[in-house]
Amino acid sequence: METLKMPRQIDPTDLGIHILVDCKRPVIDIVAVHGLGATPSTTWTKAPKPQEHLDRHTELSITAPPTRANKFEDRINWLSNPKMLPANVTDARIMAFNYDSNWYGDDAIKVRLDHVADDLRRKILRQRKDCSSRPLIFIGHCFGGLVIEKALIQSQMSKILDGTTGVVLLGTPHRGTDNVTSGELLQRILRAGAAGEAASLTVLRTDNEMVLDAVHSFSTITRERNISVHCFFEQKSSKVSKMFGDDYKDFMVDEKSAILDGCERYGLPLDHYQLNKFSDPEDGNWRQLSEVITDLCDNAGQVLAKRKNDQPSTSKENEVRAERKRKRKREEEKQINNFSGRFSTKGGKQFIGGSFNSEGGTMNF
Repeated sequence: METLKMPRQIDPTDLGIHILVDCKRPVIDIVAVHGLGATPSTTWTKAPKPQEHLDRHTELSITAPPTRANKFEDRINWLSNPKMLPANVTDARIMAFNYDSNWYGDDAIKVRLDHVADDLRRKILRQRKDCSSRPLIFIGHCFGGLVIEKALIQSQMSKILDGTTGVVLLGTPHRGTDNVTSGELLQRILRAGAAGEAASLTVLRTDNEMVLDAVHSFSTITRERNISVHCFFEQKSSKVSKMFGDDYKDFMVDEKSAILDGCERYGLPLDHYQLNKFSDPEDGNWRQLSEVITDLCDNAGQVLAKRKNDQPSTSKENEVRAERKRKRKREEEKQINNFSGRFSTKGGKQFIGGSFNSEGGTMNF
């Protein structure tokens, strides 16, 4: 029997929308959405560099050896660490949307894209009920990017789409990925004595028409709304079956699947599992990502202002159409007034009498 590394159990208190960073007067909201098989508490984190780790724990290392609990506490969350994203966007409220995505193991759950997207939409509406006009930027890793896209499609009649100005996608499989959806991987999980939800992986198949249609709709609404979309893709292969400890590597989401036509694209010399993990503010890969997010935040107000300024032009067109309608009505009333018709009764019978002016005189009937 193969040895399988089981996913960590999800803490129910980690689920839902969590505010990681807030400020007195936020002017923009940022929401990050993780992918399949992720642990919410660590998915956006990375261990610090060795020297930084030693500097932070010199006293601890003298008195006691590090424990397993310290291992995860030491990790740096780039969404909330003061030296990372908050240092670049000081006026942002930064949030993470977490959901149970363990598709294999003892607590395997059937993950459906539309259900997760609908949950994201509802929770954002509730979280932003008092600030729905505030600009909104999304960040999604892998499946999380598809969740964001589906949620925006579902929000076409809500204020979520109206407020969205930018989307950052990290290794999102718009055209699927065969390495994760292969039946061989699921069979290995079952042979290891663990449960697996194959249905959770169908959304990642290369021929999934529902996803292809959703991606097309997402591309359409982002163009119409002038929503800036930025796609990052991996340039290093990943350990495809890392839960088994295998060394076999391949691309989880290749460039073709990760990018969208008409959107900005960036390749990073990282594997799929590193695209959403940073700990060093001087890391060149982090700087490239942070610059994109910072620019989106800086331009968000202008994007919304432009949308608002575009509204009067639409109203003007409506006014022109209304004026044309009023003009037609006046012309119809004028024609009716020229017809001096009336109903009269003679001998118990009704008849219409009147006259029209014509070139040849008066026509009576």
